[in-house]
Parts: sequence; C-alpha cells; structure tokens
Amino acid sequence: VMDDGGRMHHIKWTQGWLAFGTKYPITLELDEDAPIINLHNITPWGGNTELQTEQEAGIGSVSAFKDWMETYNNNPKDEELQDYGNKIEIVNSDGSTSGEFYWHFMLSADIDFSKETVLNGASTLIMKLGDVLDGCGHTLSGISLAGEDAALIGCIEGEHAAVENLTVENLVLTTKGTSTPVGALATTFAQGSVKNCSFPNLKIDAQSAAGVIAGTLGSGVTIEHCKATGSIFAAGTVEKIIGSGTLTAD
Repeated sequence: VMDDGGRMHHIKWTQGWLAFGTKYPITLELDEDAPIINLHNITPWGGNTELQTEQEAGIGSVSAFKDWMETYNNNPKDEELQDYGNKIEIVNSDGSTSGEFYWHFMLSADIDFSKETVLNGASTLIMKLGDVLDGCGHTLSGISLAGEDAALIGCIEGEHAAVENLTVENLVLTTKGTSTPVGALATTFAQGSVKNCSFPNLKIDAQSAAGVIAGTLGSGVTIEHCKATGSIFAAGTVEKIIGSGTLTAD
C-alpha cells in the first residue's frame, strides 16, 4: 500500500481468510510505523450497491435564482448559502491562509425569466455583490428592470467581487427621473472584476448617462473580454464602460 507521502507499506493480514469474490472496503491508520487495517461492511461482487449522490451547489432555475437573490440580499448565514455555491478561503501569496472567506456562486443551467412576473419590473436584483457570480457559460435571459437606479446589481464592490463567464440576453433596462449614470450590469462598479461576459440584444432607455458594464466605475476595477449588442438611448455614455474588452453596438 502506498501512503500519501509516496511510501510503500507491506501489510500482513491477520484476521482470518478472505472470501474469494468479495470486496472488502478498508481504511488504513498509521500508528507510528505499523499500519492498522480497519475493516468495513463487506459487499459481494456483482451485487446491487446503492449509491448516495448529492446535487452539486449551483443556481439552475428561476425559483433557485429568486431564493438565492432574496437570501443574499438579507445578510444570510453561511448555511443559508451553501446550496448556491462554495465558500472559498483566501490564500495569501506565500501559501498561508488568512482566515477570511468569500463565496463563489455558480449557475448550473440557462435560466429564462421571460415568463417571470415577480422579478421583471423590479429595479435591482442584487443590491450589493461582494462575492463571485460565475455564469459557468450559462445565460440569463428575458429580464426587464425599471426604476431610477435600474441594473442587475446595485453595486459591485470587494477585493474578490466578480461577475464572470455570463451571458445576459434580451435585457431591457428603463430608467426615468434620475441624472445618476446607470449601467446594465451594475449602477456602481467600485472594486472587483468583470470577465468574459456578453450582453446580446441589450436595450437601455435612460434619461441619464448609461453604460453597459456600469454607470460609474471606480479605480480598482478590471474588465476583460466583454461585449454587447443592442441599443442604448441615453443622455450620454460613460467613458471606459468596457475597459480592455470589446464593444459592438447597433
């Protein structure tokens, strides 16, 4: 038997005969220099084995997205978020851990909101994102938002805050009665990163300046490989709304 350190151990079985055609699951415990075998339940080969499976954490439906959104917006406890993503401990550059954590939320399927009346018409879905929202290559579609500060996210801010690998299709954004710059993804993008995101068939109707990524950009932001197509009717456009990415607009 080879241990985790790459060392080989020769094990002598002293608990009687092993029956031919039988699988014996075991664990090994190294007690000083002598490995100890702990025998578990015996499972005959060819017999039926019941497998226990658990669904991986992720957001894969309208109802799951609504549950995550409402939970995240209300200062949740860790156990309330574990179905939607993974809690990641921050590792320092020297490999040590800091004792600080952030959440990595993931979409597990494309989600169509075109028939959803509760979210459509709202102003903002996520009030403040300080963690990672990873689309994992999936698409959010059919969302319509309206209000003075309408955007998918009110504010993106945090050292590890990020939106990545996400497509937001057919997003309709309507803002009236405000002079504050608005954005499709976020009203304010203060700190963090947006990477590999696209906004096909985007429609923005605003009385203020408007941007695809954000209405207002802070200095500590990173934007890479993002693009949008669609139409923006606004009083002006915010400079550098796409950073180092690319933008095509009709």
